[in-house]
Amino acid sequence: AIENLLLEQEEVFFEDNGGSAEDAAFDEMVGAIENLLLDPSFVELQESFASRHCGTFEDTPENKLCYTQIFDEWQNLIESFIEKRVSEEIETFSMEAFGEMLQNREDEICGDAFDMLMTLGDFGEFKELMLDYKRRRAPVAGGGGGGATANLDACLQPRRVDNLAAVTHSQGDEILGPGGNAAAPDTPTDRKLAARMGEGLGIGGGGGGGGGGGG
Repeated sequence: AIENLLLEQEEVFFEDNGGSAEDAAFDEMVGAIENLLLDPSFVELQESFASRHCGTFEDTPENKLCYTQIFDEWQNLIESFIEKRVSEEIETFSMEAFGEMLQNREDEICGDAFDMLMTLGDFGEFKELMLDYKRRRAPVAGGGGGGATANLDACLQPRRVDNLAAVTHSQGDEILGPGGNAAAPDTPTDRKLAARMGEGLGIGGGGGGGGGGGG
């Protein structure tokens, strides 16, 4: 009886240890991405991209074909940079594997990393980011000269609050999704966001796009 009890405890230990190892691996990936967000070269990469392309976007319901092309370029640029740099720290890291893990851990990531991944997995988030950046660069009416200095992190702040609130209240009866459309009451918003991020990272059949629209 004692031997059986010890064997059962040993099995439980290995099961728990396996889960904990996966948790630790995911946490390590998220931590590496969060550290990368503070890297000056990564910040410059994003700022340069936004500066080049934000003027193309217009605050209208229509989504031009070029928006999708720019979104694809953003996804490839950021994902490639993240994978290259994080792989230097975690040899087994890949964006595809991370996306698969993310779909099953929708409530375990937030903050800066969440904001950045949302712009990779959701076209509406990306478009709004470009529009915010464009608005912050626009000249002040009657003031002459150039506009205020734009900053991508400042542009992400409003959505950081909205997305965190959506995740926190994901079990509510009525939730507005990132694009302003009411989410189905029986579908947790945090799961929707994580699924979109996972698809945007090359996981699932939905793809990360959504540019649609006319030419």
